[in-house]
Amino acid sequence: MILQEPPRLIAPPPRSTLNDNSTRADLAILLEYDPVGRRYSRQAPLKDAVAEYEKLGQDKLSELELANNLAYARFYAGDYAGACKAGQAINPEPRPCSPLALPRSKEARPAWPK
Repeated sequence: MILQEPPRLIAPPPRSTLNDNSTRADLAILLEYDPVGRRYSRQAPLKDAVAEYEKLGQDKLSELELANNLAYARFYAGDYAGACKAGQAINPEPRPCSPLALPRSKEARPAWPK
């Protein structure tokens, strides 16, 4: 009987090469769901999701295209003031309406009650 050498397992990549920010963001998104799979429900651990988003910071969230997630998670967790603050951090100043979005003629304007 000839003994064979056991197969070698592939070693995981070094921790420094993993994108920890992306992993933390994935965890935060998963924490927005309850055990049944409903997002933002009362049973979802939203405060834990908010904590993970805060560890990332707004710059990293924007980089990962998740800038709105912190505001939504805070809102559904019941932290309305925090949600407002997070929303204002995303868009600090309202922008004026584009002239292209305005009606061109007086006839095209909606009839407002007088």
